[in-house]
Amino acid sequence: MGLPHVVALGDTLALNLTEPTGYTNSGHSTTWKVASVVMKSATGRSITGYTWTDPTSSDAGRLKFSPNSTEIDSQLVAEIRIQDLGPYFCDTLIRHHFYVAPLPEPIFTRTARVCEGDVVEFKNSSKIQSGFLDYKWYFGDGDSSEVVDPFHFYPGAGVYYAKLDAISSIYGYIRSKKDTITVTRLPKVDFKVFNVCEKQSHLREQHNSNRNCNL
Repeated sequence: MGLPHVVALGDTLALNLTEPTGYTNSGHSTTWKVASVVMKSATGRSITGYTWTDPTSSDAGRLKFSPNSTEIDSQLVAEIRIQDLGPYFCDTLIRHHFYVAPLPEPIFTRTARVCEGDVVEFKNSSKIQSGFLDYKWYFGDGDSSEVVDPFHFYPGAGVYYAKLDAISSIYGYIRSKKDTITVTRLPKVDFKVFNVCEKQSHLREQHNSNRNCNL
């Protein structure tokens, strides 16, 4: 048995059946035929999420399969029985094996209120039913990271679009989560001080460092 075909929830896998050696597609139902097609789990449970199209004179037979959520992280097998219609009347059984891979579920939280000069903490709680995950962060300012739980400093006030890619280490499936981060500008306060001796006012500028961003 070779390696199984890998599919995931949302995929549709199509397999073409070429005519047996010594036969032609146009001879289907006269010299040979596909007697049965069944799909089942490793424990023998019947699988229903597939369709079969018999071959014609111009097209090969085709099996199409789309998994459902109950089949995630399980192995399945499709059995196609081919029958000779004479003179030998011998049957041939073809087996195709499938594995329904689990998909990543990207989940993260981050610092809720962000002001200029703050460091944003990203907390990664992504998960997958089995296997391992790799990560790629895009912070929306040109920087990226592969750290599980990164810290990031934004260069200035503005709106940034962050994204986390959660990647299945074995099969390479990627699922993403995005978030909009608004970095608020710190208030700037100007005030005048009157110098009694010089009888003139002086403009003073104060840069507020209040991290609540609401002077």
